[in-house]
Amino acid sequence: MKTTEKVAPRVADSSAPSKPKHRSPNHPLVDLEKAIELATKIQKKYGTHDVPLNLIHKEWGYKEWGGVPDQLVAALKAYRLIKVTGSGKARKATLTDAGDRITRKAPDCQALVRVAARAPAIHKEILDHYKDKGLPDDQILRQHLVWGRPEGQRFNEDAVDGFIARFRKSLKVAGEDQSDIIEGHDDGDGAGEPVKVGDHIQWTSDGVDQFFRPMPVTRIVDGHVFVEDSQTGIPMSEVTVVDAPAQAVVLSKTSPQFKATGQMTRELPITLPSLQVAILKVACPMSEEDYEALSNALELFRNALTKKPDSQPAS
Repeated sequence: MKTTEKVAPRVADSSAPSKPKHRSPNHPLVDLEKAIELATKIQKKYGTHDVPLNLIHKEWGYKEWGGVPDQLVAALKAYRLIKVTGSGKARKATLTDAGDRITRKAPDCQALVRVAARAPAIHKEILDHYKDKGLPDDQILRQHLVWGRPEGQRFNEDAVDGFIARFRKSLKVAGEDQSDIIEGHDDGDGAGEPVKVGDHIQWTSDGVDQFFRPMPVTRIVDGHVFVEDSQTGIPMSEVTVVDAPAQAVVLSKTSPQFKATGQMTRELPITLPSLQVAILKVACPMSEEDYEALSNALELFRNALTKKPDSQPAS
């Protein structure tokens, strides 16, 4: 008589090593537009105070100390919209100067947004990799991220498409032309000359020098330089350290003019939307009455300055 042998079910060997899950390299969980929206909620509720992370999690509508809000904090930190101090549940976050200016739409907001879009390490790596030819289409970029990066730094195929979409959107928010060469900013690896307060710089945008004369740097904040007589931050990647001008823009207080009148002559370069540079030469300090007269004079010259010539020279 034939018998049927029962086979015991196979039990997995708990001592056998399990195959590790393929993790993508660190990258922001959200695009820059969403990150700015989250940063704006912090600004409106807490301003620039140090805020415990659990309160920020709640403000965003998440359970305290959850995995998702922690990843959102990491994303805002990657875009340099916030800085985080402390450890564990004692961590606190504060808006950076750039984060505060972006959320409150300061005059240099768009320039700061552009820097924020390039800030995450993986964003900078991609932009540097393709800076000579501009970004390729999604299929080529996908192949590079999944197969072209070093072993252990490649993207998971299930996560790469979402990252590319967020990366593209961040560049769009920053106003980047993704078909152009996109220069990265040197982080101190020896390439390029570092900029420091007191240096004279030239600002070059889209291949055009923006300053009539080199301008002195007065402060540096979050990858932006500020120059004399301007509150607009200039991306570090767009400036070059140059020699100080042979003739100072501001006459010395020892000059005969200052001794006689108590005023100094200043030449103020003004970059116009057309990228032309107008030079305003005035005596400083100027009285309110003189300033009003100057403003009225410019208005009177409007027709003469904007009127097109009757005839154009033959080409």
